[in-house]
Amino acid sequence: MKKTLLLMLAVALLILPGCASTGASSTVAESDAYCAKVDCAKMHQVSRDARRNGHVVIWVNPLQKTAAKTAVAPGAAVN
Repeated sequence: MKKTLLLMLAVALLILPGCASTGASSTVAESDAYCAKVDCAKMHQVSRDARRNGHVVIWVNPLQKTAAKTAVAPGAAVN
């Protein structure tokens, strides 16, 4: 009985640190990097509107943000 209790305690001590190491701090940084490339706001809007109408959206290829186009003054040289 003492061996069983000691074994259960050892297993619990091995499992607890594994659960503690899955913090959300890395997830926040990854989601910021993800939303820098992907248009999260537009995806959220489309998904929300679809849910309101009884549909489910499964994003296979997420919407990519388009690069901002810079305006060129008329008559300026374009390289």
